Amino acid sequence: MHQRLQAVHAWCTLLRLEQCIDKNYLTCAATAKSPPTHRCHVNRLNRDRCPDVNFNPSGSNVSWSSGVGPMASFTEAITVRVVEGLSEEFGPFKHVIKVDLKPSPMPTADGGGITSIKHQLAIAAAKELGLLDQEYNRLKQEYEAVQYYSYGSNDLASYNLEHYVKDKIVPWISRKLSTEKYLLVVKNLRWWIEPSNFTRDVRLPPPSWENSHWFISTITKYAGKRSKSSGDQVISIHVHAVVVVLALYSLHHSAEHIFNMTRQENKEYWHHIALLCFHYATLIFTKHSPVVPVTSDELIHQWAAQGILPRMPINGEEEETGNCTYSSRCAYMHRVGRIILEAFQKYSLLRLPYSPANNADRATGTAAQFFSYHGLITEDITVDALFENKKNWITFVDDHGWHVSREWLSPKENRGATALILRGCSQQSLIFSKLDHFLLKLCFLRILDLSYTPLKSLPSSVGSLLYLRLLSLRGCHDLETLSSTNTTSSNSPLSTLYQLEILDMNGVPFSHLTQDVANQKSNLIFLDMSYSQVTSFPPNFFQGMSNLEELVLVNCSKLVELPPSMVALSSLTTLEIAGTQIKYFPKKIFDEMQKLQSLKLIDNKKLFSLLESISRAQGLIGLHIEGYESSMVEEIKLEGHPTLTSFILIRAPHIRRLSLRGCRKLESVKFKNLDALEDLDLSATAIKELLAGIPNVPHLRRLILVGVPSLRRFPWHMLGRLPDVFYLDHCIEGNGNHSDHVARIRVSDPRFFHSFCENFCGFSKRRTVFPIFLCPSRTMPYK
Repeated sequence: MHQRLQAVHAWCTLLRLEQCIDKNYLTCAATAKSPPTHRCHVNRLNRDRCPDVNFNPSGSNVSWSSGVGPMASFTEAITVRVVEGLSEEFGPFKHVIKVDLKPSPMPTADGGGITSIKHQLAIAAAKELGLLDQEYNRLKQEYEAVQYYSYGSNDLASYNLEHYVKDKIVPWISRKLSTEKYLLVVKNLRWWIEPSNFTRDVRLPPPSWENSHWFISTITKYAGKRSKSSGDQVISIHVHAVVVVLALYSLHHSAEHIFNMTRQENKEYWHHIALLCFHYATLIFTKHSPVVPVTSDELIHQWAAQGILPRMPINGEEEETGNCTYSSRCAYMHRVGRIILEAFQKYSLLRLPYSPANNADRATGTAAQFFSYHGLITEDITVDALFENKKNWITFVDDHGWHVSREWLSPKENRGATALILRGCSQQSLIFSKLDHFLLKLCFLRILDLSYTPLKSLPSSVGSLLYLRLLSLRGCHDLETLSSTNTTSSNSPLSTLYQLEILDMNGVPFSHLTQDVANQKSNLIFLDMSYSQVTSFPPNFFQGMSNLEELVLVNCSKLVELPPSMVALSSLTTLEIAGTQIKYFPKKIFDEMQKLQSLKLIDNKKLFSLLESISRAQGLIGLHIEGYESSMVEEIKLEGHPTLTSFILIRAPHIRRLSLRGCRKLESVKFKNLDALEDLDLSATAIKELLAGIPNVPHLRRLILVGVPSLRRFPWHMLGRLPDVFYLDHCIEGNGNHSDHVARIRVSDPRFFHSFCENFCGFSKRRTVFPIFLCPSRTMPYK
């Protein structure tokens, strides 16, 4: 109990500091002044709040850390803090050598190869010391090229590079560091090693020389315990208040990660957003979280609907973020949300899928688990206290309630709750039984999550939530109607939710839709009606959804037709239709969908009118067709599409001819279970790689790859056969008829044949002979 109180006190102190910083940031933003830095505050607070842990190692030149708890968590935050402490107490260091062992190299430093620990360490040291010369760069480029072209089957270039590092660069490292003070930082060590190998194999001077220091961070307890020497210092953390400070530190560094990925605003701006996202996540993942896991998309949607994530304009304006351009709010929302989740995982703040901790040790896995298990941030709430203005975000699991108070982040706001999450509540819970009454008093809700509850009809008071941005009915398997049974009105409560942006009805088995459900939904950007039992839509159902960007209709097994009003979905960027009975698309549906970028059509077994209309979607980037079983169609011809970059065709047993000729931006294709395919033309595309399964299709007799300069390698070593007609040419545009050639290859780079091997049975068994030419303009000499 004492440690819990100490942790609560630490977090409260930190949050008061954060409120001050955020307030100063907002003030500076309004006056165009530079916002204050957090660094001095954090360092001072760490010293004040962490008297039980020494982040500044002393008494040994070698320090180890295996993070916190059995999951070795917070290693990133600890590493940053220790490096700062070493620099403050023992610096300055002439050189700081950092090596990150992710992905994990070979288990021991004695292992050979360029992925071994000793090789990575040598390269990191040489880079810091400026010793990577032109010959190393040449050998490295040669190694990478040979590995690529040979599919990793050629070891000669690896041998040359490894021995150059061993014989030339390692001695230079020894001479350079022999009289200089340096700091070595090794991160993410998974396997046990003998640190003396760093001196023996990499020639690093022992850390006792010139008062240098080594810090090694492991991601397994075993690696640290087995590797450390008797005199080394081990940084261990067992105090709850320290975990709280590490969580704060991780939030700061996650903000830096987010800023580096987005290149928008500044670190202080993203720290404020990361703090809000983390607090909201602690509410979602309470100690008694429901069994049904929360997906990353669900969490991102709630962050966005709550107004935490930055928004894009609704008028379709494009916004550039670094090297990326986002043409839709959904694309931007998901991109930013995933970057935040990536940062949270990297810094041990939150990992999905989330698993509640059942003991104190497991609770140190992530900050979210720790705060949830110890009841920090979220506070208990009863049904009677639902309407207090200080209650900001509220969740109930049956009769257990928690909330995140405005006092944490917005103490001056004076309004009701903005999020109510009842995910998985049972019929017997008090709040669920009186939900219709309670919602009338929660008029400021932006989020209402009723997912996986036993709803049989919608509460009529849902219609009074005029500020609602997100409504989740996901997994409400008993909800067979979208109307309300306790009102005289025939309209659905959804009919008055004019501000609604995200409507998730995945798993709701309603069988009837009325037009009023869709009325005045001009703000709706995401709609998921998967697993519904509808057979059709009202003709004008989509007419008012001019800003809808994502529409998901998966396993709507009774749906036989789509309404003509789908032509009004001019902002749609993502459309997924799977497991339906539809036979064709409405006329001119894709003529108006010029922003459509992703189209998935899976297991629509009666669909036969397909490519003729899809080809009119001139902005399409990705097309995924699976389970296309119509026996009436034997040919797919999608030629000259201006924007298509990815094409997937799986389980199309009657397709005999497929042509994607002239799709000049097409980079990736995937084909599987095309047993009848005989003729394939990928000419004049930007295809980069051809999977071995494509030329190995059992009945393929004609494969044309003309004018494919981006196709840089071919899986010769994995082929079981070649088609009867095989024409591959890097050097011409891809026009004309090449059926007269049985086999012909003309390439611009002889490395195209690096994966060729004697076991290629396409030649050895069938004795295939064909001419091979090199383009006169080839730029790479054969090696």
